[in-house]
Amino acid sequence: MTRTDMQLLSSQEIAKAKLLYAMEKECPAAILCGPSGTGKTFMLQLLIDDLKSIGHVGRVIPWLTLRETILSEQLDVLVIDSIDDADESELGSVIYRCRNTTPRVRFILVGTGRLLTLISRDQSLEKQIELRAALTSCTQSETHELVAGILPTDSFRGVRNITSVADTIHEITGGIPRDIVKLAKLAAVVAMNHPDGLSSDIVEQIHWKLDLSAA
Repeated sequence: MTRTDMQLLSSQEIAKAKLLYAMEKECPAAILCGPSGTGKTFMLQLLIDDLKSIGHVGRVIPWLTLRETILSEQLDVLVIDSIDDADESELGSVIYRCRNTTPRVRFILVGTGRLLTLISRDQSLEKQIELRAALTSCTQSETHELVAGILPTDSFRGVRNITSVADTIHEITGGIPRDIVKLAKLAAVVAMNHPDGLSSDIVEQIHWKLDLSAA
């Protein structure tokens, strides 16, 4: 069985299940923390769909647009994405304003490691956090599964070569799902036109050229 871009990794499934449980139990607030590229935003859109299917009204709003957003009184789950962009002095006041205008709302605060620092500096807000979920980089086996779902099976000359290519992609990307998918898709395009099939050396060349073009 192969994995497509649209399927969640096991760590994403676990985080989504935790957050769904927290919102169902009416926790005042929960947080989702993880490095950029680990699929937070995509996973949260699926969470909103799950909440909608059981009668909740949820919305994902980036922090930078939250201050100018008029919230519906029917909203009961507000996901604030990219909260790392918040100014420390603003975070608590904006959240309290949202709660005053929408009394039923429960929060999911989303960001990278800086999110934890921001919350720790607001004791009143920190006390409301009843669940913490995290997304991490892919394990090596998860990278293999992602790569196998993207690369054409006729791109390789043997199982050892498949493993080697996936290991190289994992090493280059540090297991970040977004970067794994990007590199694997580029490798798939190259593989279709390469007479000798795909190898670790070719993957490294693709990455090297990408670095040069981004410089």
